[in-house]
Amino acid sequence: MTAKDHPSLWGFGTTKAFNIPVEHLDFKYIEKCSDIKHLEKILYVLRSGDEGYYPELTEFCEKRLRGLAPGSRALRKDKPASTASSFTTEEWEKIDGDIKSWVSEIKKEETKMQFQETETFPKMRDHLPPVRGSNNDLHVTKEKYSSKNKPAKKKIPRDYAEWDKFDVEKECSKIDEDYKEKTVVDNKSHLSKIETRIDTAGLTEKEKGFLATREKEKGNEAFNSGDYEEAVMYYTRSISALPTIAAYNNRAQAEIKLQNWNRAFQDCEKVLELEPGNIKALLRRATTYKHQNKPQEAIEDLRSVLEVEPDNDLAKKILSEVERDLKNYAVTSKSQTQGGRMVIEEVENSEDENEKKSGTKHDIGGGDKRSESAGELSILYSNRAACYLKEGNCSGCIQDCNRALELHPFSMKPLLRRAMAYETLEQYGKAYVDYKTVLQIDSGVQLANDSINRITRILMELDGPNWREKLSPIPAVPTSEPLRVWCPEPQAAPGQEGDSGSLASASVSDEEMFKALKEEGNQHVKNKNYQDALSKYTECLKINSKECGIYTNRALCYLKLCHFEEAKRDCDQALRLDGGNVKAHYRRALAHKGLQNYQESLTDLHRVLLLNPNIAEAKMELEEVTRFLKDNTAPSSKGKERRKIEIQEVNEGSEEEPRENPEEVPTACLAPEKSSESTVPPERSEPLCISKPSNAYEFGQIINAVSTRKDEEACAHLLALTAPKDLPVLLSNKLEGDIFLLLIQSLRNHLIDKDPALVYQHLLYLSKADRFKMMLTLISKSQKEQIERLLDDLSDTPNEHFTLEDVQALKKQYEL
Repeated sequence: MTAKDHPSLWGFGTTKAFNIPVEHLDFKYIEKCSDIKHLEKILYVLRSGDEGYYPELTEFCEKRLRGLAPGSRALRKDKPASTASSFTTEEWEKIDGDIKSWVSEIKKEETKMQFQETETFPKMRDHLPPVRGSNNDLHVTKEKYSSKNKPAKKKIPRDYAEWDKFDVEKECSKIDEDYKEKTVVDNKSHLSKIETRIDTAGLTEKEKGFLATREKEKGNEAFNSGDYEEAVMYYTRSISALPTIAAYNNRAQAEIKLQNWNRAFQDCEKVLELEPGNIKALLRRATTYKHQNKPQEAIEDLRSVLEVEPDNDLAKKILSEVERDLKNYAVTSKSQTQGGRMVIEEVENSEDENEKKSGTKHDIGGGDKRSESAGELSILYSNRAACYLKEGNCSGCIQDCNRALELHPFSMKPLLRRAMAYETLEQYGKAYVDYKTVLQIDSGVQLANDSINRITRILMELDGPNWREKLSPIPAVPTSEPLRVWCPEPQAAPGQEGDSGSLASASVSDEEMFKALKEEGNQHVKNKNYQDALSKYTECLKINSKECGIYTNRALCYLKLCHFEEAKRDCDQALRLDGGNVKAHYRRALAHKGLQNYQESLTDLHRVLLLNPNIAEAKMELEEVTRFLKDNTAPSSKGKERRKIEIQEVNEGSEEEPRENPEEVPTACLAPEKSSESTVPPERSEPLCISKPSNAYEFGQIINAVSTRKDEEACAHLLALTAPKDLPVLLSNKLEGDIFLLLIQSLRNHLIDKDPALVYQHLLYLSKADRFKMMLTLISKSQKEQIERLLDDLSDTPNEHFTLEDVQALKKQYEL
């Protein structure tokens, strides 16, 4: 047996007692050692068990010491205490006789001493204490042992009147205060026991590195648990053993959590001395600069990071915050003489911590005094609504969104946040109206599109086929509103207000941009890339909302994507601009057909044939819709009962424009593809656009949309973007059976061939999710077989990041 056979001993340096090198606890060393004192120390360490229990090695050391020094004190062993079985009957009788004779002699001596004292000092007898163990008592009167000398008993309430005077809350508060004080003292005492330095005398560099790594891992555990002070202590111990870049970086992050900006700055400086240009150190030093009111230095560090990693989201976020704070500081410094007005601007990422502070720290009751305009106050309400939504205060979020929309109607973010709050409160009808209003402003908002599909199914289950009749009217968004919300016109300088030449050049550039976007959209339609065409046409409408052809072209894209409600809305707008437009009537008929409004579809098709009787596609659609109306098994009977609510884009009094040029979109696009419009459900029309989620809410929205479509490829893409260690946090307690099965199928069908290590990591962290154990009890036998096949495939795939033993351990986690 050697030290290498016991990993618990290897690399620990020296023993706690006598500082003996651990390498000396070895058979070969003990066999060759002739130093008796040293062998005695080794034997003491082995018997103590401080370094582990090794019976064979201890026995070998005793034999070696006995051979060198038989009379050594270290060989002595404590004799165990005697028990009843240790003596014979004769021995017990002798012991019992000795005890009885000793007791009788003591009693005789006591009696003799008492007699002598009584005769010698008869008057002092009353003042002497009794002999211990004797039958004599003190001769004291009752007056001497009065009630004054008795210990006072604790007074307790004995009747109802006294119980009424007992203050329960006061006593409970005393108990709570004592508990808090004891907890604080215990925490401080726990930290005070941790020594900040490790004695590394006599250790090799390898042993120092092992100790430093172990202490750093302890600090990581404390940091992940939120014990940042304890993490700082362990990182300091790691640095005392062997200074490393990782330990300095981690300690800097822990100091930042404790808001010890100066200490964090010093650690970042140490890292940059060891490794100039370290990304983490630059980011954390920028954070300390930001909180120490050194924005210029912070900007320099952040730009250095972005030069190396242009896609670093954290650096971009901090840089935008610092630049915004610098700008706000310049504005507020100018207005100091006017009472210190606070200027608050809304940032793009409304979920970050700075916006939360700006929305919650200051009261909005005096908003008219603190903001320069209604727009700024609306932003303030919107930001606070985001904070309420993140905290789960949905009613507060709705109230602030209502105030923001009163000040700034049809603002995108308050509408979205109010819709999310309504959906959380299960007020699906109101949420549907807000999401629809958002899509009028910008039809490319993926969150609103997915939410509409999800809420539509919920409303159909709750209210039946007439669910639309129970909705509130959807407000009509003016066509100028999207321009005002998303593309605000820059304010002209005072000297340029009357410059007609600049306005003329701007109009020319807008016209050229309009034509270019329109041509790009038409080309995307030819290539059947309808999603990109949709975005191009939407950009065109932001420049010119009076072009009828753009509405009909965008309606075609919506039809191809099976977004029938949006297609109908665009056709309605086109017909307001040109009431005799054949394409608008035809495509609105197709939209009504997709919505199962067969009577309205029939009306539009008759109108198309009245305008142009030679359109064969319209005749075919007319026959099919007529057959649906006559067929009792078709869902047309439900469609007759449905009352449609018209969605208007612009005012009725908008100026009419000439009809669109027939060559704008190929005539083959006039007729729809029946396979994509009448049979394919909307969920499978186009793949989802998956982006990396930044929090659990966004992850939940995306995974719900993916689960609804049963899109394994989109789910695999989401897992590829998501760090495996973040999976339990992102799933939170929302892990359901269908989502669980979809994750397993996506890993097996789309990711295991590309990246087995990523699949292993996802399976490992998925087993740490909150509802994982419950899922294992609820899934069926066939579903368990799918998991087993996935793990078998993982076992057959060699990889340097995990071993076969790791996969076997993972199978135990999945109860296979």
